[in-house]
Amino acid sequence: MSIMEKLAGQRIVITRSMEDFQAAAEAVRARGGIPIACPMIKLTQPENTEPLDRALQSLAHFDWIFFTSPHAVQFFFARTGALDIDAGVLNKINMAAVGSATANSLASRGFQSDFTAETFTGENLFHDFNKVHPVEKKRFLLPLSNIARKTLTNLLREHGGDATAVTAYCNTPAVDFSNEFIDGLKKNQIDWVTFFSSSAVNNFYRILSDAPGPPTNFQIASIGPSTTQTLLSHGQAPTVEADPYTLEGLLDAIANWIR
Repeated sequence: MSIMEKLAGQRIVITRSMEDFQAAAEAVRARGGIPIACPMIKLTQPENTEPLDRALQSLAHFDWIFFTSPHAVQFFFARTGALDIDAGVLNKINMAAVGSATANSLASRGFQSDFTAETFTGENLFHDFNKVHPVEKKRFLLPLSNIARKTLTNLLREHGGDATAVTAYCNTPAVDFSNEFIDGLKKNQIDWVTFFSSSAVNNFYRILSDAPGPPTNFQIASIGPSTTQTLLSHGQAPTVEADPYTLEGLLDAIANWIR
């Protein structure tokens, strides 16, 4: 089976933000699928950047910066650029990334991840990191979203680390489904809905609960364990879960299920 046949004709809803839609849509098209945009989140700079700015102006204080997503990298470096932070300071700080996509986002900006975790929960990330780099008496900067869990920050502190968590970007919920998705639902022309975050899941089911009895006979694809747990909390087990926890892993899981 050629790559163009893997998802041939499948109508696949992408709930990522519009900033991330294009890359996902291109990957779906490359496999013969039909991407449908239905962003469930919007990413923006925080209204108050003062806590982030203070941390950025004191970067020499930190031993490590933990980037938990490509979005964290994107907004972190947008702000360092706005403040004209010297790249030489950043070169002296160790950087940790969650997942290859985050590490690649760092690499695209000329920085190497000194520790890349392939586990996507705060607990697993902490334990994997602590085995290699004991956190006691080390200083950590965590640029996060406004709705990020505090698990990793708390574990670092509980084990003797000095952790500073700051909001680097805001994840705001969508208020409605896209017209393209609503039209597809009415015509029963939605094959898959893909989820890349717990916040997208929560927003999707909040909006769906207010809809007047929409059909839901589509399959669900989850990017990983945390997103799957959120789906289960809404009473919905995903049809497939990505392995590895990447866009490519998710689309491959869909293709394997179809076969």
